Amino acid sequence: MQKISSSLLALTLSLISSMAFGYNSIINTGNMTDPGTYKLGSELQFLTDDSSGANILLYLDLPTKSQSMDYRIKFGTGATDVNVNVAAKWIPVPDIQNQPALGLILDADWINEDDYNF
Repeated sequence: MQKISSSLLALTLSLISSMAFGYNSIINTGNMTDPGTYKLGSELQFLTDDSSGANILLYLDLPTKSQSMDYRIKFGTGATDVNVNVAAKWIPVPDIQNQPALGLILDADWINEDDYNF
């Protein structure tokens, strides 16, 4: 009976809670940029809300003196007027043999769409 009550409560809360808006997803690996090098790349971002469309983003990965930390600077435009991003990736447990890497990405974004900043 308690399991049914908990499930009913969770379902009710999910239906009456306010809508959440997600903007950014990060898919990355535990691979680090080698010292003295950098990675330059691009990615495509699809928007699926009211302002649907796509953005093209360019990024630059920079190494640090630490073997377990990288920085990423990203700039993009498209359906969103401006998208600027700075991120730090810290991987204290590297990818060794069959064990996946374990880490943390800290990310700060500034996005401007029309006159709306977030």
